Amino acid sequence: MAGDHFHHFGDLLQAGASVLVLIFLHYPLISNRYSKLYLPGRVFDLAFCGFALFAAYRMSIFDYNDIDHLLYGLKMPDLVAGSALIVLLMEGCRRTVG
Repeated sequence: MAGDHFHHFGDLLQAGASVLVLIFLHYPLISNRYSKLYLPGRVFDLAFCGFALFAAYRMSIFDYNDIDHLLYGLKMPDLVAGSALIVLLMEGCRRTVG
């Protein structure tokens, strides 16, 4: 069947978004709790978590079997979600590697 190629892709995106959320919660942007910037850093971490969940949601509802995105380009929310996912993945890698 043609539609079965991406059947489990939504599950993979949810797992990837969950891993990104855990990375942003476990490795804070500002690790010194006594710094004045610790609380704003945690707010950014929560915003990154929200962006990761938004990007995973947009990628999971994307219709990969439709040809419109090849002919007319991506819609703006899909483009933002894909770009955000790439940037958040690089930030998550930076935080875990050190």
